[in-house]
Amino acid sequence: FPITPDFQSIAQRRYGAGLEALDFRRAPEKARVTINTWVEQQTDDRIKELLPEGVLTPSTGLVLTNAIYFKGVWKHAFLESATRKEKFILSTGQEISDVPLMNQSRSLRYLDGDSFQALELPYAADELSMVVFLPRTVDGLAKLESSLTAARLADGLARMTTQEVDVTLPRFKVTAEFRLDQALADLGMPLAF
Repeated sequence: FPITPDFQSIAQRRYGAGLEALDFRRAPEKARVTINTWVEQQTDDRIKELLPEGVLTPSTGLVLTNAIYFKGVWKHAFLESATRKEKFILSTGQEISDVPLMNQSRSLRYLDGDSFQALELPYAADELSMVVFLPRTVDGLAKLESSLTAARLADGLARMTTQEVDVTLPRFKVTAEFRLDQALADLGMPLAF
């Protein structure tokens, strides 16, 4: 479908959005590579292969893509010199050796719950933080996850107090993928999908 110059101009000027006509019917794989390349460029190569092979087909009519990433800087950095390779136990009980574990002792917001512990790790500028919930037992993760509701989470956050804690966490990277079709349909935009 042709994109009108007025629409393209408004999308660029008001939303910083680019529009590109791609040939899904005759070259879906080439279109996928084009989209993935754009995402990689926009995220400084942090997100690769946003669209996996085979997701675009000749019947694809439109792909709306956005990519964001968050690279937070801890308010209280974990020192490289305090990172040691140690044993780590997965929720399945499997032990993995030589996992880089970051360590620090610091005054942080903490909650000692009945079946779990919770810790708040602030990012620089105190605008955002990561809250870690840890079950007391190795096999308790599924039960903890199923019991976490918005109300229980809010209650836990409200009950946290600042205290001196010893923190040990595996070095980690988190990635997530979200589909917007159902969320946008629920918001009143079902025809697009």
